[in-house]
Amino acid sequence: GQQYGGGYGRPDAYGAPGYAQQYGQGAPNMPILASWGSRVGAALLDWFITILPTIICVGIALGTGDFLKDGWDAPGADPTDPFTDRAWAFMGAGTLLGLLFRLWNEGYLQGKRGQSIGKKVLKIGVINERTGQYLGVGRGLGRLAVDILISLPSQLIPLLFFIPLLNYLWPLWDDKNQTWHDKAVHSLVVRTA
Repeated sequence: GQQYGGGYGRPDAYGAPGYAQQYGQGAPNMPILASWGSRVGAALLDWFITILPTIICVGIALGTGDFLKDGWDAPGADPTDPFTDRAWAFMGAGTLLGLLFRLWNEGYLQGKRGQSIGKKVLKIGVINERTGQYLGVGRGLGRLAVDILISLPSQLIPLLFFIPLLNYLWPLWDDKNQTWHDKAVHSLVVRTA
């Protein structure tokens, strides 16, 4: 079908009602839902970019020889801890940078422009299923927060890995290809080109 509003997000350009009113009616301006494979590819790309700061910081610590004990360490440090305080500081800084990047990429950028970096590369985007417009920053951050909350139990208890796995597999049998975090904020992931 045609692209939804010249990319997505502009049903008024065609004088058509919003996507929520058209869904399932075979209307010509209805966006094409993104495939599960393209969603997974975009998520993996975003994930890799998110952990990149941690990898770089750990590489710096390893390169300077200050990663394992016998390097720089504060007095009174735990002798059973194999890592130096500097290594923990580098890993902490990398993790914080990764978290800030994820908030910007998957919350702010995706909410404001409809695409994270991974989604832009794979030519898919996120829209509000009710209006066909971009989610907006608040809803974009909410979508990310729900995704993180769904994954949290498995971070605390590894045997609960099936909870986020089920969330990410849900689009395979959902009629709108939505994950739980899509359903929570009424978002759709659509093809953009």
